[in-house]
Amino acid sequence: GPYIVDGVETAPSNLAFDASLRARNPDWGLRRLADVEAAGRDAGWILAHRVEMPANNLCLVFRRDAGVADASVADPGPRART
Repeated sequence: GPYIVDGVETAPSNLAFDASLRARNPDWGLRRLADVEAAGRDAGWILAHRVEMPANNLCLVFRRDAGVADASVADPGPRART
């Protein structure tokens, strides 16, 4: 989906989409990529791949951080492992 990337101008279409979402619910809207990465790290995941997609979208692929020994981090299963 679309994200707000620090230091990169956000496309006008994504800003309009963000405004539309927030008009429906203030908790909705585009997320800062840095915040999404931080939330992943807090849960024991690291951003493994960032794939540029059409229409100013990104595909983010996270993987479990091998350095995290927290048993509360759920095993993603064999299909999600890289």
